[in-house]
Amino acid sequence: GSLTYSFSEGAGQSSGINISLSTSIAQALNVTITGGPGAQPSTVVISGSDVDSTVIFQAGDVSVPLPNFGITNDTTALETNENYQLSIISSTPSQDVTLGVPTEITITDDDAFEIG
Repeated sequence: GSLTYSFSEGAGQSSGINISLSTSIAQALNVTITGGPGAQPSTVVISGSDVDSTVIFQAGDVSVPLPNFGITNDTTALETNENYQLSIISSTPSQDVTLGVPTEITITDDDAFEIG
C-alpha cells in the first residue's frame, strides 16, 4: 500500500505529513525529499507547490514532520484530483535510504459553481 495525504485547495497548505524510519538510528540523518505536481491532466489547474525539503532525524527519532508546503486555492471548478508522489533524493550521511511505501499527495478541488 501507500501513504496517502489528501488536502482541499481551500486548505491553503499541507499539514500533518510525517516521514518515518523503519528503525531507530544511532546518529543524526538528513534526508532530502522532493516531489511536485509536474505534468498533470488538462483537467487540472496546478494548485500544489513543489516540495524540496530536508528533514533531520536525530539519534533515536523514528518520525519527523515534513515542513508544510503551499496550496493555491484557484477559482476553477470541475477539476480532477491533482496527484503526485514524494521521493527521497539524498541523505547525509550517505546511506541506503529508500522510501518504503510511496507517499502520495492528492489535492482535491473544492470550488462550487452555479448554472443559470
